[in-house]
Amino acid sequence: MATKSHRFPRLRVFLPVLAITAAAILVAFLVRTRPSPEADRAELGQSTFVPRIGARLPDFVLTDLPGGKPLRASELRPQVRLITFWATWCEACLAEMPSLARLGQSYGARGLDVLTVNVDEDLTEIAPTLQKLGVELPVYRDPGNRLASLLEVEAIPTTIVVDRDRRILLLATGDRDWTSEEFRKQLEAWLSG
Repeated sequence: MATKSHRFPRLRVFLPVLAITAAAILVAFLVRTRPSPEADRAELGQSTFVPRIGARLPDFVLTDLPGGKPLRASELRPQVRLITFWATWCEACLAEMPSLARLGQSYGARGLDVLTVNVDEDLTEIAPTLQKLGVELPVYRDPGNRLASLLEVEAIPTTIVVDRDRRILLLATGDRDWTSEEFRKQLEAWLSG
């Protein structure tokens, strides 16, 4: 047996090098094919978009639940929009849902549109959760998480408020009382502007 190992001494060096090279090629391929915020921005024609106050949000598409009908931002009538990303398993999200619903009811006639974007994988819990909370809000999905990626949403709830021209007025992470006096004053200024 000793003679066999001496017959292929280069093979003992060559096989580990080959395995390391194959692993490096696989990692490089996976990294290059992973979607990135930059790729989503480029696909939306906004390669220079950076989510910040004053930036104009590019056109985006959401789909409504339960039907999946597309909702394109550019086709909506111009109004102030509050868009929140949430999930049924997120306690902070659920805590702020009633104040979001009250806000939409109070200011809907004055030009506020409240949109909720659910990020759950299991869609069966959405309607029962909202019913349990006693909340009626429109629920949408973000196909391919394109809008979330564009806005660099990393935690939920994340809420964005945009003006009639889709310029970002507010970017917020975490639950809030959206009916607080402080926020209502700011909202009234945005609605009258």
